[in-house]
Amino acid sequence: MVWIYGGGFVNGGSFPSVYDGSQFARQGVVLVSFNYRLGRLGFFAHPALTAEAAGAPTGNFGYMDQIAALEWLRVNIAAFGGDPGNVTVFGESAGGASVHTLLTSPKSRGLFHKAIIMSGGGRGFLMGDHRLTDTAPGGQPSAESVGVEFAQSVGIEQTGPDTLAALRALTVEKIGELSLINMDVPTYSGPMVDGQIVVEAPESAYAAGRWAKVPVMVGATSADLGFGFAQSKEEAFAAFPDPAAARAAYDPDGSASVQTVTTLTAMDRAMLKPARYTARSVAAQGQPAYHYRFSYVAKSMRNEWKTGAPLCSPSAVSSSRRCPPPLPRSPAPEPPPTGAWDGRSWRPGGTLRDPSWL
Repeated sequence: MVWIYGGGFVNGGSFPSVYDGSQFARQGVVLVSFNYRLGRLGFFAHPALTAEAAGAPTGNFGYMDQIAALEWLRVNIAAFGGDPGNVTVFGESAGGASVHTLLTSPKSRGLFHKAIIMSGGGRGFLMGDHRLTDTAPGGQPSAESVGVEFAQSVGIEQTGPDTLAALRALTVEKIGELSLINMDVPTYSGPMVDGQIVVEAPESAYAAGRWAKVPVMVGATSADLGFGFAQSKEEAFAAFPDPAAARAAYDPDGSASVQTVTTLTAMDRAMLKPARYTARSVAAQGQPAYHYRFSYVAKSMRNEWKTGAPLCSPSAVSSSRRCPPPLPRSPAPEPPPTGAWDGRSWRPGGTLRDPSWL
């Protein structure tokens, strides 16, 4: 099983001790994790880079790292007791979005055989819609133009090969450290549609059958991430085809706050509905599909996570407590798991314990 960490494509790593994979090893499962480039080191485009690539993939260097890791595993994992013919990729948040990319990218065909996604979206692009060379339909500037703006912001005005030499000479301090707080700036694009690794949004790829055609397990948490920007409940409901039905679902008695409505509708739009869409699309094309909602909250965290399991809930690999603020609602906590997690089920106490999945 190959773990891809999250972090908004700007932070994270495979080194934290919570990713040690011991639960898998106890069941005879080989757990592999790797690092991939993040921020501007991982996702950066510039006309000079495109010219230098001469038709080869460019821009999505973080995704290139992920594909290179899977290619290495195919050749070498047998030496570590793994089966190159039975590889499962799984990830959370940006890692889950990465699994969608691997499922739908022509460049990763045949490199894995099953996929698990947690909180990774599944319809549009989780982190925005930039195109390598063109302006996106929604008006987002091309990733190349974003790269030019960054170069100019650090004093690089020249063009051609001199531009690349100057960019590559930048210190880490000049490149800048991005985080989930400051990543939304005009000088950073994040992942982009490059026409080779990322060809289209997951939704259109799944609908058209342009994906890896492997078994997929997909879901989200009960208090998952959602960024809502509506200034009123009326504005939030107006985004739905049937505003009255949305109001009845999210605010039946009119007592919900604007924050509650915007957060819940954004969570459903970003995480929950896309997961269901992915599962239905996979099943409709004859592949095994498993949909889940992770809602268990450990006893040690119930005083803090009163609204349910947040985006970064302890799961099969991670036991991190660094999570976003809880949702503004308080459902009853989930009961404790019925049995210890055994490495063959994505959630504690789950029923999907078929060893053939792994």
